[in-house]
Amino acid sequence: MGLMHFLSDGFENARDLSLAVLVSGLLVGVIQWRLLRPHLASAAWWVLASGLGWYGGGLIGIAIWISGLDAHGRSGLTTGFTYGLSTGLLLLWLLRNRKET
Repeated sequence: MGLMHFLSDGFENARDLSLAVLVSGLLVGVIQWRLLRPHLASAAWWVLASGLGWYGGGLIGIAIWISGLDAHGRSGLTTGFTYGLSTGLLLLWLLRNRKET
């Protein structure tokens, strides 16, 4: 969420901010994928889950922030929850479908 506040200061509209959040999520996903790939054969899916988690959570967070509802608390909670849900579900799937090497 701290990155979202950092990003939001540099953008004048929600479209540009949401695109920046998506790209940031994908970049974080690439970094995490590099750590996961030696352990999980299908770890490339992590990049997509991370990007979508950041994007989905970011959209919800931006909507809460624009609506004026307790921007720091609720938007941070929903953004983190959405990211955690998308990556957590993918991690469960990756671990269940892991092939022994």
